Amino acid sequence: MAWALRVGCVGILLAGALWGKEGLERLVYMVDRSDSLSLLQERIDSIEVVAPQVFSFTLEGTVYGEVDPRIIALAKERGKKLMPLVMNENFEKEKIKAFLANPKAQERLIGSLIKIALKEGFGGWQLDFEHLGITSKEAYTQLVRQLYARLKEHHLSLSIAVVPPRGEEPKNAYGAKVFEDWVSPYDLKALAEHSDFLTLMAYDQHTGGSTPGPIASRAWVEGIIQEALIWVPKEKLSLGIPLYSRLWHAGIKEEKMRGVAKSLTFAGAMDWLERQGAETLWLERDGVKWAMGERGGVKEYLFMEEARSLALKVELAKRYGLRGISLWRLGQEDPRIWDEL
Repeated sequence: MAWALRVGCVGILLAGALWGKEGLERLVYMVDRSDSLSLLQERIDSIEVVAPQVFSFTLEGTVYGEVDPRIIALAKERGKKLMPLVMNENFEKEKIKAFLANPKAQERLIGSLIKIALKEGFGGWQLDFEHLGITSKEAYTQLVRQLYARLKEHHLSLSIAVVPPRGEEPKNAYGAKVFEDWVSPYDLKALAEHSDFLTLMAYDQHTGGSTPGPIASRAWVEGIIQEALIWVPKEKLSLGIPLYSRLWHAGIKEEKMRGVAKSLTFAGAMDWLERQGAETLWLERDGVKWAMGERGGVKEYLFMEEARSLALKVELAKRYGLRGISLWRLGQEDPRIWDEL
């Protein structure tokens, strides 16, 4: 009875906070897996933008990757926009730095993206360039400016994935190296001016290299929304929301004792809870669930993202009048998030 009541409350919260009549654009990321098509077939009617993470490119600007033709056909049949991701290979800083210093390679990339999009019927692209390094800031902004102008000639859209402008609690600040390599290359104001929207990746507040904690606590997410809105118009900001959970344990990395973590799907988190015989506790301040267990004498700590925590983040997106939400990623989620869609 208690469980049924909790599920009912989640359903009411989702219906009221997430999917009101005014709505939010719902972009959902997916990866190339054997079950990708079946997952999308099941959820396609609850999605506006399908964003497969499948494309990358060489230092010479040659684009490679492919969206499953069956997914393309499904999106066209249901009238959904396809906006695949283009990533810098393995997020390697030195390689992307060399690419951004090569105008011919960039021209080849831009031409290829236009050609592929027109051939396959994509609505546009999302750039997911990470670990660029601070010295690449101006070059990356210039690439985005050129790409946006060229895509617009063909009525194609461009969005940019950007990392959070603040780090882990309690300091809310990244170390100097992480800031220079990961955060500082994004000129949010310029990127917003030369794209249709930005996806703010509002997750990994606590990482595999940090102490255990929420992936994206409510207060932390609100803080980075507020910071992003200093530079980005609200109608050009999509809130990236994690659908995965994370499990920490004490371990040794680089010959030092430190926290070690791995990401879990919702199903994986539920399996861990059942194996441990553990119960979750709701952290009201953070808006997440957590649990503690033990394996081989070593304590383990689980922080979960599920329907209730997602509802709180979507409520933030609506409160600040954002364009929409970007969910990372299909197949990792608590299935209850779809109940009201």
